[in-house]
Amino acid sequence: MTIIADILSSHSQILILGCGREGKSTYSYFRHLFPEKLIHIADENPEITGYNEFIRDNNIVFHTGDDCFMNLEVFDLIIKTPGIPLRKLNKVSKTVLTSQTDLFLQQYFHQTTGVSGTKGKSTTASLLYHLYKESGRKVLLAGNIGIPVFDLISQITSDTEIIMELSAHQGEILSRAPSTMILLNIFQEHLDHFGDFSKYKNAKLNFCYRQAAGDTYIYYADDPILKRCEKSVSGVTAVGISSTSRSAEIYFSKEEIIGPGFHLQNPSCTLKGSHNLINIAAAVTAAVIGGVTPGQASGALVTFTPLQHRLEYVGKVNDLIFYNDSISTVPEAAIAAMEALENVQYIILGGYDRGIDYSQLVEYLKERQQITALATGAAGKKISELALSAGITETRIITCNSMNECISFITESDSVQGVCLLSPAASSYDRYKNFEERGEHFKELVSTINGFTK
Repeated sequence: MTIIADILSSHSQILILGCGREGKSTYSYFRHLFPEKLIHIADENPEITGYNEFIRDNNIVFHTGDDCFMNLEVFDLIIKTPGIPLRKLNKVSKTVLTSQTDLFLQQYFHQTTGVSGTKGKSTTASLLYHLYKESGRKVLLAGNIGIPVFDLISQITSDTEIIMELSAHQGEILSRAPSTMILLNIFQEHLDHFGDFSKYKNAKLNFCYRQAAGDTYIYYADDPILKRCEKSVSGVTAVGISSTSRSAEIYFSKEEIIGPGFHLQNPSCTLKGSHNLINIAAAVTAAVIGGVTPGQASGALVTFTPLQHRLEYVGKVNDLIFYNDSISTVPEAAIAAMEALENVQYIILGGYDRGIDYSQLVEYLKERQQITALATGAAGKKISELALSAGITETRIITCNSMNECISFITESDSVQGVCLLSPAASSYDRYKNFEERGEHFKELVSTINGFTK
């Protein structure tokens, strides 16, 4: 039996806590391993009992609605999905908690390169996957990017490289981190889930702390939080990437990436913005350490297709160019987006308020008189209040009730030139299912403006 199967077979009262995409994936793999074994599934949504994959299974006990967090102490293994906050499990012994990520990495850590960070992890993971793929390696991409790792187990052989995007939610419960781990940055995010920044930060840093001797830790050395972790585990090879110090293991700029035994000059890539230089340098470093030649990496950078909703060009209306950066859910991301694009005239900000500090963003806007901000949602209200108290005039910070209202204001303005950027610096959950839906709505609205062209 495999390690995962051994763990699951050694427990009799197993609960899958949370029945979204990952929860259903865990159930499918469990049922594949144990066709007749009883499994418990808990979720606040009572409609899960009617899901197609469960209809013919008589060996499921459901716990839904208010009952889903009741009597958890009777289970000897709880497989928690990422969306369930640990604070709801205060009465549960941590010894019975695990997750799909935790189980997977206990078996496949040695074949896995993990990528995490508040921002940039999807782009870096996708780029690293592309570099491996183009070099002829057998590689899979999974994790927080939208593909549960259990769904890919049937494709894994001993020579498969696994690139795994990892969120802080997946770092909360972790026995073993990937043998190669990339950490890009840590900013305030998901404070509604974690309660405070310290808990969020520690969940991210678990990906470093849970490595072992012989592993590799690739990190952005200009981030003091990540820098402090470089010697946290004895025997781990720490590889710092820096844009400020040529004495770092890896130095990068627009003109070059320099590391032990390689020097990429003018690393051309389709990604915009100086913030993406970090992502490029991290992906190239991991690829070269993993056996991709610098020449192969350089050639593959040119053919990489950027992900949607990340500084995505939408189109133009006369002299006004629209960009979709809906992935931006923190102030640092919105600032990076404005830095990446020339002549930003309008930025659409706001959404669900997670308790994030927006003072840095407001100071940035205050210094750039040409930018008009349109603010929506509770986070937008918070940004507006901070901006007005900081001395930004009412003509430069406009409160709107919806995305439609933002677009109407822009198209009816006298100055319709430059760049209009959706980079909300906030979560989408006040009005949308996710940031993708928000980005698609923005693109749809822009495409209906009279005179729109690609």
